[in-house]
Amino acid sequence: PFIGVHSPETCMPASGFRKGGSHPPLIFDLDDLRIEFDVTTFYFMNRPYQVYYATWNDFRGPSVPFVETTRERLQLAWSGRRLRNRRSLQIVIQGIAEERTARQEVIQFLETTLRWPENE
Repeated sequence: PFIGVHSPETCMPASGFRKGGSHPPLIFDLDDLRIEFDVTTFYFMNRPYQVYYATWNDFRGPSVPFVETTRERLQLAWSGRRLRNRRSLQIVIQGIAEERTARQEVIQFLETTLRWPENE
């Protein structure tokens, strides 16, 4: 329920990180699911942190809309649709200044670890 509220754009600066810049999204295809990561560079004590953040539905069915306001959440709940199936993933690469280099590390990590559960 906190997706959209609890995100790097909000939490990293609140934790003392300074935003350095945004980059093109990283697109990762997993079977018939496309996950789009927002990519942002932050700095803490002059050390770079490359942050990759994505949200998606963990089922292959009708999409549940992304909501940001309390009113939208209440409307969604009133209609009987829930955010129960919404997932998020945040990957933080510390100490790599070049986003291109960090992006390759993230892609390699996703290719070797991200899978649909066996019972799907």
